[in-house]
Amino acid sequence: DVRLTTPMESVWERRIEGKRFQYHTNMVGGFVYVVRFEDTSEIGIPTAMFCTYGDRTMGVGADSAPVWDRNETNKRLRWYWVDRNGDGLMQKTEYGTYENWNVYSQGLDVDENGDIWMGGGGDTTGYFRAGGVARIQAGALDANGVPSFDVGKIGRWSVPHKEGQGSAIRLKHVVGGDRMFLAEGANTWYSAGIHVYRNFTDLSKQEKVCR
Repeated sequence: DVRLTTPMESVWERRIEGKRFQYHTNMVGGFVYVVRFEDTSEIGIPTAMFCTYGDRTMGVGADSAPVWDRNETNKRLRWYWVDRNGDGLMQKTEYGTYENWNVYSQGLDVDENGDIWMGGGGDTTGYFRAGGVARIQAGALDANGVPSFDVGKIGRWSVPHKEGQGSAIRLKHVVGGDRMFLAEGANTWYSAGIHVYRNFTDLSKQEKVCR
């Protein structure tokens, strides 16, 4: 269990299809570690883990996690693990990789649906594989009660405002009204203002409420 070897300072408690989950991270949002609970138990079963911010090896707690050579040219690569067979063990065949287009952003949130949001900056661009705000959806639960976490369908949205170099160093997504709170950065650590949007994921209806 990664919780035995890796500091975890923050937690979100969520329910997906009525089932209880906890999402853990450290003080810089270096990873997201997910555990699930059976209805009659207080024991958290390891369920998923996503390496996110900064050093791609942050949060490593299992020998099977992918390791990159320092000469690897794609610095966006991050690893993830999802417990596909439901046994709670981090097995080599269950690991995969995805690209984090904002590898230095510490903006991180888990909304009421259990979706993971990552902050970023500027316009999202497929050509440069950079920018914007990203979402990994939890998706439906499988027969073992494990969310699908389909990293092949990561959602990406440009940061609408231009203040603070169009940054979103902190963020909070509220499912009701599809409301997004984005904090522009005075720098990497301190917010200079908060922008609030309604219908954030639907560009045809997206509306800025206030700053």
